[in-house]
Amino acid sequence: MNLWSLMVFIQQTVGAVAVNSSLPCRIIQEQPYSGRLFVQMETVEGEENLLLTIFDNHHSPVRMIPIAQNSLPAGQLVCLTGLSAGEYIARVTVAGRVAEKNIEIRQ
Repeated sequence: MNLWSLMVFIQQTVGAVAVNSSLPCRIIQEQPYSGRLFVQMETVEGEENLLLTIFDNHHSPVRMIPIAQNSLPAGQLVCLTGLSAGEYIARVTVAGRVAEKNIEIRQ
């Protein structure tokens, strides 16, 4: 198993286990059907890695974006360039806790 496959497997497993551990996080599309997301969250204790993952409608990751922890209290704007029109799932993962939002992008 190569490193990329292992990373995807761990991400999928952590997301499935952490569904009951919700995260106090807001994921908002800047405008309806746009490819820009605004992510805002209260500060998380410790030095945990934050990861924004965009999944397609088959639950395959199409983007994995690390997020700086100190930028989240004020909010961070994320541009999802290069994604085709369709339905996606935006998931923020921190220490086994998850926040998800279904989004739709139109061209």
